[in-house]
Amino acid sequence: MDIEYDVRSIVLWLSGELDALSVPVFAAALVALAEQGARVVTIDLTNLRFCNIGGLRAMAELAARLNDVDGRVEVVAPSILTRMLELGDLRSLFVVHDLEASDASGAAVDLRTAAPGPRSSRPRASSLHRLSSGT
Repeated sequence: MDIEYDVRSIVLWLSGELDALSVPVFAAALVALAEQGARVVTIDLTNLRFCNIGGLRAMAELAARLNDVDGRVEVVAPSILTRMLELGDLRSLFVVHDLEASDASGAAVDLRTAAPGPRSSRPRASSLHRLSSGT
């Protein structure tokens, strides 16, 4: 995990695997960022090969905390990971930049440098509950 700090804005680049061994460290880092007052956190998952449910839970918990204080978590990820957010009903928690997205002309868009789109309305309260309970 590489981290770049800017005034209240943080970018995390993850690579490798976010699994049972690495999730506790990742989750602790996210909690520390929120406690230090981060308001905008971008998590780049471009080079992540694997992400378990614990990794999604840690990101969702950070997003919920930041959404409560008018902050946000932006996720830059390939379609397979953004699809996991949809399946888990978590997409509303994040500003999602899907790397395989295209613009109206069909040309690929590098969303890592594009301006974020409009933020979703408040996340559904059931999103985190379903993730934590598995229902």
